[in-house]
Amino acid sequence: MLAIPETIAPLLKRPVGVFGKGVTGKAVVDLLKVMGAAYVVYDEKCLECSVFDSIAAKQHNLVIYSPGFSQEHPWLKLARENGCTCLAEMDFAAVFWQGEIIAVTGTNGKTTLTEFMAQALCQLGKKAIAVGNNGSPLSGFWRNFEDKAAVAVCETSSFQSEDLKYLQPDAVLWTNFDEDHMDRHQTMEKYFNAKWNLIERLQNGIAIIGESVYQWAKKMNKTMPANLYIAEDQSHMPTGTIFEKYPQSENFAIARKYWVEKDYALAILLEAASAFKLPKHRLQKVAKIGEVSFWNDSKATNFHATQAALRGFEKPIIWIGGGAGKGLDTKKLIDAIYDKIAMAFLIGDEAEKLQKNIEEKGGISVICKTLEEVVKCAYAYSEKYKGSETDIVFSPGFTSYDMFDNYAHRGNCYEEIVLRLKHESKANIPK
Repeated sequence: MLAIPETIAPLLKRPVGVFGKGVTGKAVVDLLKVMGAAYVVYDEKCLECSVFDSIAAKQHNLVIYSPGFSQEHPWLKLARENGCTCLAEMDFAAVFWQGEIIAVTGTNGKTTLTEFMAQALCQLGKKAIAVGNNGSPLSGFWRNFEDKAAVAVCETSSFQSEDLKYLQPDAVLWTNFDEDHMDRHQTMEKYFNAKWNLIERLQNGIAIIGESVYQWAKKMNKTMPANLYIAEDQSHMPTGTIFEKYPQSENFAIARKYWVEKDYALAILLEAASAFKLPKHRLQKVAKIGEVSFWNDSKATNFHATQAALRGFEKPIIWIGGGAGKGLDTKKLIDAIYDKIAMAFLIGDEAEKLQKNIEEKGGISVICKTLEEVVKCAYAYSEKYKGSETDIVFSPGFTSYDMFDNYAHRGNCYEEIVLRLKHESKANIPK
């Protein structure tokens, strides 16, 4: 059984309320079982779960919630009104963690940098694990909690950092900052402050930020701590690796700056870079049918990610985009990528808005009802460019929740459709 810190012990005299029964909630429940603590799970989508109301709220001293619960959620408001201490899952787990914590955040690039840092640190001989918003909650690694040599590289979203009470990172790596999650944070200032909270909770460690973060920090009139560094030098990118070009060069610049400040052997970092493979659904070529290359960038769930993806193509591409919105102005996306697209095929809740934005610029687009329809329409349109290399890029720019479980589900469906299309194309070749 884990040793219970004094800060938490009094809160466990009553059962712990757990908000959410997904991956995060299950990890919290497993941790509470190891602790020998009683708990009650609440989930809006679960008919079998208990109902959280004012009566239930009085049964708890402590509530642990998943990242999907906004600070304005009625349950969190009710819990606080009834005197409950409410902790985000990562914040709760950090109370027990005795090793080093490196918090990785940013509008984009978080998962890649988190996974890369953990791999590179392991090659250096550290006991590093990649946890957090990458789908591996810190609570699930309770076996490592009391290992002071362990290093938790925590991918930290704004949802996880906005209301921290205990987590105090030893280092903060912040890739970039751009407009996103306005449906949750309402303003850019609130969104920025949610992430800046990590900087404010930094103790004696270092913070390394990208150039865009620095520009926004100045705009927000933030006081830069003495232990904050800007990773603006992208002249030492390892050739022949995924970090050679933007946007991955941005991630490597931050990792390299951290390595230099910690006085670690750069040769180890370069070895890790050479061996590192991008996680799936990040601008990867799925297949080539004749002269047409199909790219899967389903992880692009915001404008900044799609802009970065299309920036890497020298000539205009056939773009497949659209999905569920986050309260952002779609015109900003079209203004940024219009010159990069030869034709647009659109799906999802935001399709009509995108089509209107494209028409306002004198362009044309096609709205499709399903992912399979949009892929086939885009491929049929590529015949127009027969005789030259053509790229069809699936970089949605929006979340997937209007049609899919998540971006991975969306990306897998896209790949299945493309590969099926390739098989059908081969079958139709005259023998």
